[in-house]
Amino acid sequence: VIVTVLLGSSVVFRLSDQDLFLNTKRVTLLIVIIGTYVLTIIYALVLRTLRSRHESFAYVQVFIDMLISTVLVGLTGGTESFFLVLFSLCVLSASILLYRRGAMWAMLMATILIVLLVAREALGWWLPSGPVSDEVLLGVFLSGLTNVSAVFLVGMLAGYLSEQARDAGRRLLDASRNLEALRALNGHIITSIQSGLVSCTLDYRIIFFNPAAERITGYAAEQVLYGRATDLFPSIRGKELEDDLARWEGKYRRPDGRFRNLGYNLSPLLDGQDKHQGWILILQDLTPLREMEESVRRSERFAAIGKMAAGIAHEIRNPLASMSGSIQMLATSESLDTTG
Repeated sequence: VIVTVLLGSSVVFRLSDQDLFLNTKRVTLLIVIIGTYVLTIIYALVLRTLRSRHESFAYVQVFIDMLISTVLVGLTGGTESFFLVLFSLCVLSASILLYRRGAMWAMLMATILIVLLVAREALGWWLPSGPVSDEVLLGVFLSGLTNVSAVFLVGMLAGYLSEQARDAGRRLLDASRNLEALRALNGHIITSIQSGLVSCTLDYRIIFFNPAAERITGYAAEQVLYGRATDLFPSIRGKELEDDLARWEGKYRRPDGRFRNLGYNLSPLLDGQDKHQGWILILQDLTPLREMEESVRRSERFAAIGKMAAGIAHEIRNPLASMSGSIQMLATSESLDTTG
């Protein structure tokens, strides 16, 4: 974008010049523009096919961007060029892609390149006009020092912020994973418990119906969601007005016509700030327990009857045994003593 807007426009406006391709600086500038576009296409193709070593590829790209920035600065005025800001942008992009280590590496490289640009103007390397005059030399040094300071500040700040962002991202990712694990565990616990669990709003609109509640009531969750719990469980009407929301038991008629003994427990549903947001209704099918209790009571009654019958039999058997013994003795005696 920078090459297109700031450099491409300058070439477009000069296409009518006769000496466009005779001026070495303009030809070099045009080559840089074309080369930048070619590199962008190459980056896109390589990144599309690259499956690993993305960090190494980012280092290469930042290195090439630094070199392009150096060429642009050299072509557009050296230490007086507006494009010196590109070094700071390269350091910033390195910190985004490679975090603090990349920012420090880019900062060191940008500093070396800026020092070389200052030395080039001070010593006249590859300059047709030779070294700058003594009056300009101080400005060259000040420009180099200013840009090196800017690069250092950008590198330190961007590296710090990128590390903070990465640490925050890691913590957020860990927290998200823990939250997902807790959510999955909570879901497994709720779906695995054998007691029915029904969540309602303050006006008793059903918003959750676990599988155990489906099994106990005989209704699927899709049939009762957003319906009124007071219509499904009439016995809970008025329970919220009681001071103590204790357990109670009542008869419940399933859709198939069978009656079940259900135990109910109604309690407030609170949010993270302990604000009352709804109701939690816990259901327990007490029918097997009540049938077992009835069976035990029946067995106890039978046992009592058996014990009473055994006692009666014992009380009857004792006199009968005495009478039977006397009769046997009388049967064996030859004569009876009539004197008595």
